[in-house]
Amino acid sequence: MNLFIFYPQYQVLACKPCGYAIAPFCLASHIRTKHPDDACRDAGLPYARPRKPAVRLAMRLQEKYDILDPTVCSISVPSPTEPPLPDLKLHHGYKCSRCEYVLPKTKTALESIAQHFNQHRRLPRKPGRQPKIADIPDQDKGPMFTEAYCQRFFVQGRQSSFFVVHVTPEVQDMGKKPSGRKKDLLRAVLNEQHTPMSLSSGS
Repeated sequence: MNLFIFYPQYQVLACKPCGYAIAPFCLASHIRTKHPDDACRDAGLPYARPRKPAVRLAMRLQEKYDILDPTVCSISVPSPTEPPLPDLKLHHGYKCSRCEYVLPKTKTALESIAQHFNQHRRLPRKPGRQPKIADIPDQDKGPMFTEAYCQRFFVQGRQSSFFVVHVTPEVQDMGKKPSGRKKDLLRAVLNEQHTPMSLSSGS
């Protein structure tokens, strides 16, 4: 089973089944708790306590790949014109029209983007009755956000922010396919656009 994929241009190792990147100091615990059977199988032990096999697999991966630690290194992210990275979760979301702030669509996303956009206003809006349109400065007018597709490397920590990626009409059409084939079709298209280093638990 292919567990991980390494993105050499960002020096990030991502867990394919989970759809997010794993920091090097979390690698052993992630393998032990999320994929213990694979760690034991890699060590030639069909059923065993996964701690030592997980540690050995994590050490081997860190020796083979130069994985950056997000707690001490600034990790670059793809340009907004780049296609989505294969095997990272892809989200439909909202991007601030004034900065790079982006978040996925959730029940509270519109409220969150509105609160964020208030920081950009020349005259921040206060709770309660809003001013008339004629009283709003020109700098404060305009759309608060645009819709966008986004991904992120890490699901927690200082560098867990989402970043915008460019989704072509072809890839967008994948979302309209029957659910049974949608994932396979999407992965096939994204893999054609990227050539990252994929590795299995036996590497």
